[in-house]
Amino acid sequence: MTTNNFEEWIRVQRDLTRAASDHVMAWYLLDDHNRVVAVDYREWHEWHETRPNPVIWDCTVGDVRIVTAFFGEGPKLFETAQCSPTSGFEVVEGFVTWAEAESGHRRRVAYQQAQ
Repeated sequence: MTTNNFEEWIRVQRDLTRAASDHVMAWYLLDDHNRVVAVDYREWHEWHETRPNPVIWDCTVGDVRIVTAFFGEGPKLFETAQCSPTSGFEVVEGFVTWAEAESGHRRRVAYQQAQ
């Protein structure tokens, strides 16, 4: 299994948000306590430039890689995706808060472990 699909996912998300404007999208970043903070596009862009890897949790269960990332663009600020040789790449769930994303990532890992 390669990581190219995840890298492409991250690149596409960044390209989409760079193409949007403040009046179209809502922008967020994480503070030092992993709380979501609303910001303008300029602040969001600067924050993401200093934090180039949006992946928060990344694990592999068998031959399935599960990744949860924070992109900071509304309405779903976090996304969990998985990639496997049989089903390929898919975004499986989106979240608004850190707690939801953490719980959702754990659920997806537990689901894969039970397979």
